[in-house]
Amino acid sequence: MSEPESPFAPFNFRHQKLFQEKTRDFIFRILKESYINLMRDGNVRIHKNNELKCSVQLVYFAIQLRNVELYPFRFESEAQYGNIEEIVYGEENPKTSSRIDIKISKSDWDEESFITVECKRLNKGRTLIKKYVDEGMDRFISGKYCLDNNCSFMVGFIIDGDNLQILAALNKYVKEKHSGQDVLKEIEPRIKYFSNHDRAKGHTPFSIYHLLANIDKLTI
Repeated sequence: MSEPESPFAPFNFRHQKLFQEKTRDFIFRILKESYINLMRDGNVRIHKNNELKCSVQLVYFAIQLRNVELYPFRFESEAQYGNIEEIVYGEENPKTSSRIDIKISKSDWDEESFITVECKRLNKGRTLIKKYVDEGMDRFISGKYCLDNNCSFMVGFIIDGDNLQILAALNKYVKEKHSGQDVLKEIEPRIKYFSNHDRAKGHTPFSIYHLLANIDKLTI
């Protein structure tokens, strides 16, 4: 079965360094709707202490939306290594190399062109707040992830606490570690945010789009 025609023009993320607004907004909508459908499905047991399981559940509902809307993107969980070149040519060990939590691709993009979604659990405690920044945001900001792109996504699975309290705690730590310019800014109250970041000289400034998905209770 061939892919349906789509308004999303083909382009190469890796070389063009371009993240189209239309693509970004569409992916953000799919992530949000997948989260809402997950929360509204009374037959699903959400595993709050299992980050990978939550990611797989989100991907499942994104695939269900694909079947309804026939959109052209493919969602995969625990996808191939994010930096396979370092495994092939460098010293990276495939056993310890990080994998992509959610990989979004499209049939007319090349193999090295894809959207990365990093998933982390969140609560009011400082440990998970720091992990979201140190092992999530900072890997994009440093260029460890998505060096050749200018935008990506994160999903914060809130396992306990209010979205606005979590947001305040995140921004407090981001200010401590980076600056007030790097904090999360509102797109849609309680759920959709973005943050802008400067990278090392010679690399494109980077934006992260954050979905604060409260899996303790649906709050939107």
